Amino acid sequence: MNLFLITLLAGSIGISLLTDLQRQKIPNAVTFPTMVLAVGYHSVSSGLSGFSFSAAGLALAIALFIVPYLHGGMGAGDVKLMGAAGAILGPKGICIVSILAVLSGGVYGMILFAMNPKYTASLLRRLWVTFRTFVLTQQLILIPRGMNEEHPALRYAVPIALGAFGYMFMKITGYDPLLEMLAGKP
Repeated sequence: MNLFLITLLAGSIGISLLTDLQRQKIPNAVTFPTMVLAVGYHSVSSGLSGFSFSAAGLALAIALFIVPYLHGGMGAGDVKLMGAAGAILGPKGICIVSILAVLSGGVYGMILFAMNPKYTASLLRRLWVTFRTFVLTQQLILIPRGMNEEHPALRYAVPIALGAFGYMFMKITGYDPLLEMLAGKP
């Protein structure tokens, strides 16, 4: 990765992280220009193969995260931010970022549950009732949370940032855990 791409990725992820933490929103004014700059850069520097690389990363990132968005697991800004990262990093890079983001998102979610024991207990009760109802009736009936029940907000820009910065660290240092694992190194 060259300095332009590192700066573009770090800048767009950093701004998105701050706005997501402050306002629970990732602005289009960050994601769309990042996509255009990334596709343009790769196209100019590597021609049609650069365009294909960048467009494939963009499309793959959106394809990977559109389903969680459609099920309410994340916002559209999160999907667009992953798309922007995919346009910079290409298909292989966005796959690694996605794995790192999902893993760190799981840890982040567990921390949120640990910090909100009342909500966690309520969620577990609702899941138990849903499971019990399904076993007895063979009908999946989801129990919604109460109208006044506060729930922790998972700002998915946090795990996306951890995934992207983790990937950049691996690229800059030359560390590839997959190659290490295949080579049998601990």
